[in-house]
Amino acid sequence: TQEADAAEADAEEADAEEADAEEADAAETEPAETDAEEADAGSQEGAAYANLDEETVAALEEWGMEVAESYLIVWMGDYFQPIPLIEKYDGQLLRVARTEADYNVVEIGVNRFDMHEATCPDQVCLTEGEVTLENRNSRLLGSYIICMPNNVVLELKTPEELLDLLAQSTVE
Repeated sequence: TQEADAAEADAEEADAEEADAEEADAAETEPAETDAEEADAGSQEGAAYANLDEETVAALEEWGMEVAESYLIVWMGDYFQPIPLIEKYDGQLLRVARTEADYNVVEIGVNRFDMHEATCPDQVCLTEGEVTLENRNSRLLGSYIICMPNNVVLELKTPEELLDLLAQSTVE
């Protein structure tokens, strides 16, 4: 039985050494993966505004805006809220509510948005289709999706168009 106990102890020691070696290997590869992930995230961020000049990027940052290739402008009457259409918001649903009963839900994607749900009686806004940078010049309503009953207007803007809107809003 001493031989069995010794063999069992050797096996446990070998298992412990193997587990330690696996942990060491994992510890060595984790920073490399993290560095790669950070580099990838940085390149995605850079790709989000690779087509923008430095002056536009600086102006957006001055306004406290996340830099993006396009923005969803949610209009409710005279008030608006710009939302960057970037990777971190891709696939998210945004609820725009005038009251608890009167609301719209917008699906956001990279450089695109679409009306996902609405409580309006006619549901026309749900049939207007997706707005993208690529299709906004060929759509009947251009850069807009409009829900007349709920008084909600969604608009796609480029960074330059957003900066013009922000500048106009401070003048008025």
